[in-house]
Amino acid sequence: MVKVLICDDHEMIRDGLVALIERNSEFSVVASAGDIQEAIAKAVVTHPEIALIDVKLETESGLDLARWFQKNQPECKVVMLGSAVSHLAFLEAHRVGAKAFLPKSGSAMLLMSTLREVTSGSSCIDTSQVHAVEEMLEQSGIVALAHLSKNDTDIMRCIARGFTDKEISEALYRNIQTVRNHVSKIMSKLGKTNRTQLAILMNSVEMSEGSLSGL
Repeated sequence: MVKVLICDDHEMIRDGLVALIERNSEFSVVASAGDIQEAIAKAVVTHPEIALIDVKLETESGLDLARWFQKNQPECKVVMLGSAVSHLAFLEAHRVGAKAFLPKSGSAMLLMSTLREVTSGSSCIDTSQVHAVEEMLEQSGIVALAHLSKNDTDIMRCIARGFTDKEISEALYRNIQTVRNHVSKIMSKLGKTNRTQLAILMNSVEMSEGSLSGL
């Protein structure tokens, strides 16, 4: 039987996935976890062949767990689950070696057929789809935004809320000149010429893609 690990922060969803997967004799759920630390502890003991991971855990990113598997147990095939479509999460899942990215709204049949395909060695992420999403995000400036440092992303969030440089320095405990320097560098990186353009970009991403944390 193929050993499966499930990581989702909602117990009801975890239990439902366990029941669904174990109806099929070719799979066995060897571990179920609600957060990354618990998942890693159980993965070290059970060595799953497939890891089914929620993209957005309560206070963490499931992508960090996918990165852990890529580095520490690369033989484990990762399948990401998302409650909403995020192009950024889809791209990052592909970059960290995930074999599939499924919506939680998908059918039980889709999940099981995906697990079987992944088990056989196939990838369910179409490279042509990856390229199309990359091109779309490059044109919108979202890819560059996702690659900002945490410090710059925090400043962007403040700008999106209409903070002045003084208010940003107070909120983030930064020297005001340091803030001004960062704002100038962010504009250069993102190809924007004023704060309004930065705010519009940040707000549009937060609305359509969700939080950038963990990406």
